Amino acid sequence: MPERRTIPIVPTEPDLKAADHPGDASGATGGIGARAAAASPGKPRRGMSDRLGLDLGKLKGLIPVARRHLEGELRDAAYVRTGGRVDITKPRRIYGILNERCNLKCQGCDYWRLEHYVDELPAAEWIRVLKEIKDFVGPFHINFSGGEPLLKKGLFDILNYCRDNEILAGMTTNAIILKDRQAAQLVEAKLFSLNVSLDGSTAATHDLQRGVKGSYAKVLRTIDLMKEHSAKTGIKVPIVIKPTVSRLNFREMPELVRMVAGMGVNGILFQPINDWGTEEIQDLWIRDVDSLRPVVDEIVAMKERGYPILSADWHIRDWVRHFNKEPVSNTPDRLRRAGLASPPPPAPASVADPEGVQCWVGLTTMHIKTDGTVVNCHTLDPIGNVRNQSVRDIWHGEVGRQRRAQTVKCTIGCTENCTVKRTVRQSFQGAMQLLKI
Repeated sequence: MPERRTIPIVPTEPDLKAADHPGDASGATGGIGARAAAASPGKPRRGMSDRLGLDLGKLKGLIPVARRHLEGELRDAAYVRTGGRVDITKPRRIYGILNERCNLKCQGCDYWRLEHYVDELPAAEWIRVLKEIKDFVGPFHINFSGGEPLLKKGLFDILNYCRDNEILAGMTTNAIILKDRQAAQLVEAKLFSLNVSLDGSTAATHDLQRGVKGSYAKVLRTIDLMKEHSAKTGIKVPIVIKPTVSRLNFREMPELVRMVAGMGVNGILFQPINDWGTEEIQDLWIRDVDSLRPVVDEIVAMKERGYPILSADWHIRDWVRHFNKEPVSNTPDRLRRAGLASPPPPAPASVADPEGVQCWVGLTTMHIKTDGTVVNCHTLDPIGNVRNQSVRDIWHGEVGRQRRAQTVKCTIGCTENCTVKRTVRQSFQGAMQLLKI
């Protein structure tokens, strides 16, 4: 394990020179940026996408991926209902962690405290792995993150490969170093979605949690830049605001929802902070659950009134249980919310809990880490490494099979979005929100 630095959180300006890489061209623009509406050129002739209010180009690319997801539901059901005896599962929730380097000092994160970084997969290796995944699973969606992916050398080679090979690529960014040229490149890469970390409705809250003064203003500027280039090119990149919910900001979440509704972005997706055992997390943990309850109720009510909240309402309500650290009870109600009409039949105790399944990551999810290590869940040991194994062999290997048997019995009930199994209707509604223009 790399050594960890215990550096106190001091909001300071980051060293932006770290973002300068060959091939990652950048150019500065001043201020937070004009709103996209002010920067838009004259009104173009309205096409079918404009009339329907949907990005039909992205819809066309989404259809084969959606078909694979529906097939995946059947594969999952076969596994659960046979107690793991029939294992024809394939990963369909795929994440690529491009690097560990970051230019923020987020209070709940360890990356910036590392003395040494692991040896990163170069861009050419990522492209090889992406081809392997497509050969194995067919059309798929992948979300790239870091560290900060904008610091990754060869990032646009990776994203452009996805664009040119019909791989739906999304990216999660802290959004503070995006220059005008990089914004143009992201738009030209035709990202399926851009998740932007914004942790509060005020600069004071966001900058405190992210550890760098001035980062809030830079996030808003990045959103403006993306909207401006989308307007200029006619290429729509859906933007999703993704706050990490903690003790520092949970009271601001309703106001952040209102703010997002007026920003001209596609929606907001909450990620409650999880307790992975680090000291820093303890200071961010929400212990005043009595104050959290009305916030949860207000957010759920806002979702019902039509605010662009992408998180499932039951997932939001689960925050109370999560921060109370209550164990999960795999009741029929939870199973219905997860997409099963009723609990599966009893299975051998060594394979699956007969009361049902709470965690689906072993059946659905593949995280490819910076050095090529593959995990289903960050709390569990790896199931392989793409440097020396094929994606197919990793998934169907003995360790991968053991991990599936292990995860379907998990009752920790963490609130990571990768563990949330949505119904077909919920998935459709979320996709439509991303396709809005």
